[in-house]
Amino acid sequence: VLDLADSTASSSLFGLSLQEIKINKMAVGRVFVPNKTLVSSPKFPTAGVVLPPITKRPAGRPPTKRIKVFGEFKRPLKCSRCSVAGHNRKTCKAII
Repeated sequence: VLDLADSTASSSLFGLSLQEIKINKMAVGRVFVPNKTLVSSPKFPTAGVVLPPITKRPAGRPPTKRIKVFGEFKRPLKCSRCSVAGHNRKTCKAII
């Protein structure tokens, strides 16, 4: 057992000399202890409402949340004016 107060080592397991014991004693004596008057942390958090962070909504169309299964295909466009597949009403060139 290493006794720093008496500067002795009772076990040869450590194999410490008197000089090494004094060095260890000096190292242990210089332990930093924070000054509690300078540290200002409350024991309990302040009672209040914690709000979520303020975020801005991103520009553009939001992404689709549903992931299509393998083998699932898009439905072809069908014009509501001329009932032909391949285009929609906005790009329809049929004569009314």
